[in-house]
Amino acid sequence: MKLSIILPCYNEEKNIPLILEDFNQFKDKDFELILVNNGSKDNTKEVLEKAECPFLKVVEVKENIGYGYGVFQGLKQGKGEYLALSHADMQYGAKDVFLALEKAEKNKLIKGKRYGRSFKERLLTAFMSVLSSVVLMKRLTDINAEPKVFERSLLNELTNPPFQFEFDLYLLYKAKKKGLQIETVPVHFKKRIHGKSSWSSHFLSRYKIILKMVVYVFKLKICSL
Repeated sequence: MKLSIILPCYNEEKNIPLILEDFNQFKDKDFELILVNNGSKDNTKEVLEKAECPFLKVVEVKENIGYGYGVFQGLKQGKGEYLALSHADMQYGAKDVFLALEKAEKNKLIKGKRYGRSFKERLLTAFMSVLSSVVLMKRLTDINAEPKVFERSLLNELTNPPFQFEFDLYLLYKAKKKGLQIETVPVHFKKRIHGKSSWSSHFLSRYKIILKMVVYVFKLKICSL
């Protein structure tokens, strides 16, 4: 199989039919779509159980331990030569994933570069990019942008992944340490159609996560010494 695409789903019952419809446009491609029910409290499980789709694979995580944990459980189930991760909130589309795959080559990680975001969002992204690059001494930009596509051999390097939103930073750092070249593809960051973001639902939750990200940057640095 060429590509395994992992999308963690937390309370995404209304988005799942849209996701399947979106990826169905590429049903002639050699891929599997792994939707991880990451401890959802709505009807996500029931919607996934009723879904009939030849390229769909479902991974159940009973308790929501975190975004990173859900992603990692999905990655471990992927059978593709390449692995991809993205979000289930429809802010990225299937087209973005396959555009990234077109650029994927040996010793490369292809990731999105987001357009269409507010100034405040771009400012926070720039802050995290500069901080991470300076502390870790690896050039890292738009860290949480999706999709990300990479060879499955990188999975062997992910020996102690974080369970929360720090997972993207960890993945890029490990890719850099492995000597992978990171290239970007432009993606238009769309607004959610259904549901709420699990990290930016209100002011305090957003800045708690940012603080955790900052702490994790220094933790990565210390662990690599």
